[in-house]
Amino acid sequence: MPANPTSSARRGDPRRHRTLEVNVTDRTTCYICGLHPFPADDVYCGNCGFPQRGTPDERYKFVLKRRQLRSQLREAESDIGSARRILMFIAIAYLVGSIFVFGSDSEISQLSRLLTGGALLGLWFYSKTKPVEALLSALLLYIVMMAISFLGDPFSILVGLLMKIIPLAALIFGYQSARKAIKIKAQFDPATANSLLNDRHK
Repeated sequence: MPANPTSSARRGDPRRHRTLEVNVTDRTTCYICGLHPFPADDVYCGNCGFPQRGTPDERYKFVLKRRQLRSQLREAESDIGSARRILMFIAIAYLVGSIFVFGSDSEISQLSRLLTGGALLGLWFYSKTKPVEALLSALLLYIVMMAISFLGDPFSILVGLLMKIIPLAALIFGYQSARKAIKIKAQFDPATANSLLNDRHK
């Protein structure tokens, strides 16, 4: 019985790697980042580390690893974006809440909601450049506010419990994703990390 032509690829046949073979036709320009002119005596690109004059196997492994890391980084940044949207939602909820309870709650409670909403909104802006620090701070502030609410009225934690858990989980997941993104970028030098999502050849 003839073998299934796709079975070897599914089992990880090394021959399928040839589909990712990297052919460098222009030796004067880096295949990955476009550095030009590429130093004639260099094997590795001084900007991104690509083995321009290395062996075919070295080039293949470099490109494959970069594709994998790029995919992981995009996933992490997507999760960070979701966490930032949740953070904005929480900030608006606190700010709007401070308006709706105006006159029906103590001044301290109203001021607390207003300041918390303002702080969370500030952390949302900060998360654009420092997602780890901002999301961790937002997470801790959110937990503190829930704890204060619980101490004032233990049964308040049960009101809208799902709407309290979802933002909490999103902030935790976003913080973890932000740390993951930093670890991915840390595997490269700064110039390479910044160009990871901007390769000339995807």
